[in-house]
Amino acid sequence: MSERLVRYYQSHGIITGYAAGHAPSSNGIAEYYNQSDYWMLAMNYCTYIKNCSTHSSIETTPIEKLFNTKPLSID
Repeated sequence: MSERLVRYYQSHGIITGYAAGHAPSSNGIAEYYNQSDYWMLAMNYCTYIKNCSTHSSIETTPIEKLFNTKPLSID
């Protein structure tokens, strides 16, 4: 780490540590944070995309069927 970065961390009370690359199990704190925070966000996006996709059984999107309106574009 550069001295400038070390000084920045120290001045902001940030504690640093090292973890092995490509070994998620060696960094439990980051893994726990990602698991609890990002997975829920990803699930919300997946659900929205699924509800904006045409389903063959109803020949439209679930959003159109429920709310009689086209879903927002996800482009």
